[in-house]
Amino acid sequence: MLVDVKSKVYPQQARDLIVRREKGQHVVVVADLISPGARELLLESGTGSFSADGKLRLPFEDIYVIVDLDPSPVLGAVRPSRFKLFSSARTPVLHALLLAPDRWCSVNELATASGISPASVSKLLAHLESDEWVDTQGSGPTKVRKLAKAPALLDAWVTQEQDQLGHRRVHRFFVAGQKGEDLLRFAASAFAGDADSTDGYAITSEAAAQIYAPYLTQWSVATLRATPAALERAIARCGLREVQQGSNLNVIEVEPSGLRFVQRRDEVLLASPVQTYVDLMVAPGRAPDAGRFLREQVLGF
Repeated sequence: MLVDVKSKVYPQQARDLIVRREKGQHVVVVADLISPGARELLLESGTGSFSADGKLRLPFEDIYVIVDLDPSPVLGAVRPSRFKLFSSARTPVLHALLLAPDRWCSVNELATASGISPASVSKLLAHLESDEWVDTQGSGPTKVRKLAKAPALLDAWVTQEQDQLGHRRVHRFFVAGQKGEDLLRFAASAFAGDADSTDGYAITSEAAAQIYAPYLTQWSVATLRATPAALERAIARCGLREVQQGSNLNVIEVEPSGLRFVQRRDEVLLASPVQTYVDLMVAPGRAPDAGRFLREQVLGF
């Protein structure tokens, strides 16, 4: 058996190793990182693999393997934490990538678009590259990346939002005599900023979808994303009072970074089509139907 030690193995390195392997020779590739695509290529070719994440594959016949692990914990040892893809500091970067999935972007371009530091963007992109979420071109300062799995990344965001629904801070209000387009205009007026403040809001879910890609024949609830300051201003301006049921104006409280990609349409601020889609897919009723239509007509992936 031959052990070939590498630092990182991606699909191209895996193909090179497979070509060099001698017939009848058992080869195990040991590396700090073996990407999912490379791991599958090695397995299909009958090549073993072992990486720092503990994944061991030995696709050989007539072999005997002993794995001897010490079950006792080491005092002071710290287990590596699982990389959280959709944290508050990383989601804006992923959002920027999803808004232009076919565009090659540098670290600095993504940092400017997302408002996240270049160092944080670089760390995230390195992780995305190791898991083959992105394609790469060039190296060093000229290195650029674009999404390789935009549909899967968008689905992962929806799953994450679904899991976090219980942690959302949602305020529910009832506005008498308002529905549909009138309710939309009321919300935009209530949450609009003034000379001393930013707007700090974005219409999302069904109300925004009806502007991007009309699908529902009618809708009765307007959903917004708003900063705490914008919410406080709207409550003081319009005397909004929260209700336990029967609301027609729902406000998801977010940090300013959650409003990075708003779009203005006819004096109304909308969440981006990507954010609108995510909010639709975790909403009740027929909202997911509108989300699928928005994805087909506007997002295209």
